Amino acid sequence: MPDGDALFLAYTHERLAALYEARGETPRAVHHYRALIELWKDADPALHPRVAAAMRALARVAAEADA
Repeated sequence: MPDGDALFLAYTHERLAALYEARGETPRAVHHYRALIELWKDADPALHPRVAAAMRALARVAAEADA
């Protein structure tokens, strides 16, 4: 996959995760947060805050699903 595709794919996962979370569709939100985290796990340091935010969001969504 060319580098540009990975960048756009990550942004797509990030946006879809947020949209599904807002709609209360937890399984889909979890899927997209996990996909984003996996895709950017070895990302440049400039992207680490976004990965960390996705990890926090994933934990939040998972906690809400368990409640």
